[in-house]
Parts: sequence; C-alpha cells; structure tokens
Amino acid sequence: MINRNYFIQFWLSITRFRRGRYLYKSYLNKNDLAKFIHISDAFTTEILKVWYDDNLTSTENLLSLPLWQNSLVRIGNKPIYYKSWSSKGIQNVKHLMKDADNFLSFTELKERFDVKTNFLVYHGLISCIKLLRNAIENQNETNRNFSTFVENFIKAPKSNRLAYKKLVSAKQSSPTKSQEKWTADCSLQCSKTIDWEMAYKLPFYSTKATKLIIFQFKLLHRRLATNDFLNTIGIREDDICTFCRTEKESLFHLFWSCSETSCFWQGFMKWLAENQIKLKSEILTPDIIIGLRSDTLSNTKQYFYFLVARYYIWSCKSKEVLPKIERFPSFLSSLIPF
Repeated sequence: MINRNYFIQFWLSITRFRRGRYLYKSYLNKNDLAKFIHISDAFTTEILKVWYDDNLTSTENLLSLPLWQNSLVRIGNKPIYYKSWSSKGIQNVKHLMKDADNFLSFTELKERFDVKTNFLVYHGLISCIKLLRNAIENQNETNRNFSTFVENFIKAPKSNRLAYKKLVSAKQSSPTKSQEKWTADCSLQCSKTIDWEMAYKLPFYSTKATKLIIFQFKLLHRRLATNDFLNTIGIREDDICTFCRTEKESLFHLFWSCSETSCFWQGFMKWLAENQIKLKSEILTPDIIIGLRSDTLSNTKQYFYFLVARYYIWSCKSKEVLPKIERFPSFLSSLIPF
C-alpha cells in the first residue's frame, strides 16, 4: 500500500507545476509526457504514467473523457489545450454533446458556452471525437463477434474448420481495385451488379482441375501477365496484342475486344448450339465471358465450358497461336470431368 505521505508529495509537486491544477486532469501517455511536459520530479512522472489508460470500452467512458492534454484527443498529431474553451467550462466530451448521440452544432456550442472560436477549430475537435467513438463501436462489435464465435466454436461438430475460417477471414481482404477495374471495363456493355462472392466461388463448383481454378483466380484478380504489363516492366519491347497485332494487349482486349478473340467466341456459340447446349440468353457480354456472372448459364457444366474456353484463349496466347474453334473440342476433351 502506498504511504499517505507519497500522495501529499505528489499533490504538492503538481500544484507547483505551471497549469498544475489541470495536470491531474490530463490524460497523457509516457511519450507525450516526455515530449510536451517537463517534470523534474521522478515520482510525479511515474504517477502520471500510471494515470494514463487508453482502454476506452464504452460510450460512457468517452463522455467523461477529458478534452485537454489528452493523448487520445489529438489534432496535428499532438494533444491540445484551448484555454478560452476550458475557461468557459468545456472540459470533457460530454460538454460537446447535445444528447447521448448528437454533438452540439457550431452555433449551439457558441451560444451555450459563450465561447469565441471559428468553425475549423470546432470541426477539427468534433471530427477527432467522432473517430474515437467509431473506434469504440468497432471494438465493441469485434468483441461481440468474438463472443458469438466462441459460442459457435464450442457447439460446432467440426470446430477445426470453423477456426480455420476465422483465421482466414482475419487475414483476407477484398480485392476492391481489381473489382473496380473489371466493373469499369465491362460498364460499356453491361450495367448489372456483380455478385463477387459467387464469381470467386463458381470455379470451385464447376471443376476440380487445379490449373483451371488457379487460372480463373489470376484472371479475376488481374494477375495474368498480358503484353501491356510485360512491356511496362521491360520484358517485352512492345505491348501489341499477340493475336490481332494491331492494338494494345490488355486483359479486356485479349479475352473480349480482340478481333481474333471475337471470331473464336462466335464459333464457340455455334459449337454450343450444335451440341444442344442452350443458354438463358444468346447475347454474350464481357462480364459473362470473363466469368463475373452466371445468371445466363443454366448450370455449372455450362460455366465449365466457358472456363475452359477462357483457358484455351490464354493457352493460345502463351503459345502465340491464334485461337481457333476447330481445335477447341480436342482441348476440351483433355479437361472434361464428366
């Protein structure tokens, strides 16, 4: 137990300090203490280090949080102290609130506390507090999700699979950049929303061939090295399409807009008709060709044919030969799982 004399020593030391009456209300971590507050008394320094706690667990904690000399409330990457605000009685976050959920407006704040300030100062402080509140809500949501996970983990018949999915979800992130690029590429021809989750799952539903699954994964994530990319990194001297030799070879051009590829897709549609494979729509769009949508396909077998056709085009590009529908059936026969 700490001796009472130590507390007396601590109190006397902070009252000797400039703005000492606010120091015990501060909320500075050890880095900010060393940088912004110069205290020669080692005992006071240790007490202030223990004083700080950055674990905000609820909105109630946030409302009572001091605004000034607080390492959590930072503007310009440093704690703040607005003397004119403090002298008007604005000390904690709750003084900025109209109610439990809403902040005072700029006008309401000036009228209630008779404080002279400008909108930029007001907006900067309110934005900082909103970030703290969002962080608390996200942390609480994470804690709730973890509690639910633990309950499901205990009840699950195959808990190792559930744990694996949890670990993967913590590491994975949505490839938004590649999705945005595909959406931009296909927007000239289609406007329907893409179900990306289904687009990523479809290869696994339609085949067990690893090379086809890996190929489609690379295509959707735009990780296939076309000539425009090879030219950018200095491996090729030009970025001209391998097939048509007239335009720049991008993924969208190679699999859709190239004249040679277009001829192949026309032949592919005739081949489907000859083999009595009927699609829900006879109009091909780039999102169907790339494998972004399956609502025009009747089953996973049809998706498999399109997947093999895409892989055939890529194989022809790699071998630098034109994709011909006459050679496609023999290529398909080596990959058919049915």
